[in-house]
Amino acid sequence: MEPCVYQNMASIEENHWWFKARREIVSHMLGKLGLPSTAKILEVGCGTGGNLQMLSSFGTVLGLEPNENAFPFLEKYPFEIKKGAFPDDVPFSESFDVITALDVIEHIQDDQGTLKKIYHLLKPGGYIIVTVPAYQFMWSYHDEVNHHLRRYRKKEIEKLFKVCNFNIEVISYYNTFLFLPILLARWIKNTINSKEGNDLAIPSGMINQLLGKVFSSEKAIIPHFSLPFGVSILAIGRKDTKSQ
Repeated sequence: MEPCVYQNMASIEENHWWFKARREIVSHMLGKLGLPSTAKILEVGCGTGGNLQMLSSFGTVLGLEPNENAFPFLEKYPFEIKKGAFPDDVPFSESFDVITALDVIEHIQDDQGTLKKIYHLLKPGGYIIVTVPAYQFMWSYHDEVNHHLRRYRKKEIEKLFKVCNFNIEVISYYNTFLFLPILLARWIKNTINSKEGNDLAIPSGMINQLLGKVFSSEKAIIPHFSLPFGVSILAIGRKDTKSQ
């Protein structure tokens, strides 16, 4: 990502509706996995650290971040965070109970190699949690400034998980209730070729709260029903309990 994006992200990710709601949804899904209190969790691409505290409530957290621009913002967190990148520069050899890649693999050229490496680093029965942006037709300046390489369809994530030997536990589009207004806003920006902003400005207080509540409400649906469309995709895979 551009250096300015890290500065912006660090300043808003605690309170911005999208970041808060994504944390709520991921936390809700983690709570349903029945993890041991001794669980070891690796966050791949931890950025400026907005998910680390949430993840730490489920076990011992380690982080991996490839971009040195993020590290000044990570110094305040009491977690072990190493510099490296999937799939070929991973300074961990531990076996993890959970590995998260939250809006990460769309930045990585070799997404399949990345998931295969994650599979190798998981304990038998361990979980991968992935979120990615959905639909190439949703591409906008936001994707460019964040150095995205692609957006995905659900069937592409399903195929990727299966090729990498994960058993799919949950897979769903999400940010569904806000899909149409976000699609419209991006269509307008693309039509007028707007380079203003990157979808990371915090709206006014009441609107920010309302958007967050609408988005986070999907946590009650996703464990039971795969939403048919959305701005993003959430997938949880599990390594076979007999694998080594």
